[in-house]
Amino acid sequence: MTGNRMFVGRLHHHAPANSRLKYWARMAACTLLLFLCRAQAQDLSYRFTSFDYPGGTDTTVNAINVHGRMVGHYSDVNGKQHGFIRMGTKLKTLDVPRATRTFLWGINDAGSVVGYFFTSGGAEHGFLYQDHQFTQIDYPGATRTDAYDINADGDIVGEYTDQAGVLHGFLLVGGSFEPIDFPGASATEAIGLNNHGKIVGIYYDTEAVEHGFRLKNEVYKAFDVKGSTGTAVERVTDNGDTCGLYVDSTPHGFVLHNRHLTTIDFPGATDTRTRGMNSSRRIVGRYTDASGLVHGYFTGKPTR
Repeated sequence: MTGNRMFVGRLHHHAPANSRLKYWARMAACTLLLFLCRAQAQDLSYRFTSFDYPGGTDTTVNAINVHGRMVGHYSDVNGKQHGFIRMGTKLKTLDVPRATRTFLWGINDAGSVVGYFFTSGGAEHGFLYQDHQFTQIDYPGATRTDAYDINADGDIVGEYTDQAGVLHGFLLVGGSFEPIDFPGASATEAIGLNNHGKIVGIYYDTEAVEHGFRLKNEVYKAFDVKGSTGTAVERVTDNGDTCGLYVDSTPHGFVLHNRHLTTIDFPGATDTRTRGMNSSRRIVGRYTDASGLVHGYFTGKPTR
């Protein structure tokens, strides 16, 4: 497993342990709605900037806050993954102490960061980095935990694997965990949340096909880009815009603004993935060039 979550066949880095499992928890409390998104003519227009961490390879930018601070991860010359923070032109490597690998995935507007790390024994844990302090995050009884996003209240979303090997999303509020399971899914990942409590992510159906979802007030809404063979929703802003990635013949990023979907393809790339977006609709992510090398990217504000 790597920090660059696979897409074709596996949108993210953890596929369901058993695609025959049916997870119906909270079904009675939730209303399921399905929305198919059609690409619109009025696409947003972006200017892209490629980004490689100095001296590193396989750079991915995973999140951006309202101040333009970005977080992500890269590999060093020995193949070890490190987290990083970009603040304007300033760069800082950020690794959990004694971790063998560190991945930064979310940052809120106050600068608090979440992600996950590995220990020398191969164990995987989530973490919060706040006020220059690391706090480990482990879902009770889980075999592994990843944290992906944090909002202004300090609420955190992520995923965990239970003792049976089944993947679930979670919401962490005030020290208390709540599982997130899309009705009827074999596995669920909660990836983004905003300051109004809306959560987005990905679920796997019983055939292990990936779909995006949105969750608000215990109402789940499935989301698939029309014509895609897999969709993931990565982030949601306070005004309800979302971003993510989908596959047709190749992976593409997307931004959904006012029900208009814009496909995101880094110029000349063979594979583009949109990982994060802020309230100004600046986006970040990763792309693969024609030589097969992975680079991070970020943009300015979009224009029509």
